[in-house]
Amino acid sequence: SAISDIANSVEEGAAFTLPTAVAAKMSDGTTKNVNVISWNKQVDTTKPGTYLYEGTVSGYSNKVRLTLTVKEIPFRVEAVY
Repeated sequence: SAISDIANSVEEGAAFTLPTAVAAKMSDGTTKNVNVISWNKQVDTTKPGTYLYEGTVSGYSNKVRLTLTVKEIPFRVEAVY
């Protein structure tokens, strides 16, 4: 009956895999993991920013939404001798 939106964050360049299953609240009030059939695009963590992904779950008319924030890696100064 409902699937909550998901939010995650990673550092720039880090690996991130979209989930293959999400928690769904069933019409009888129980919670069950359901498979995500597909996502609307591939993950790209090479550029900082906030990105929205939408997934499809069989038997669920709405989209599963995942917001991924890619955080910029701070510039690091290393001493050179």
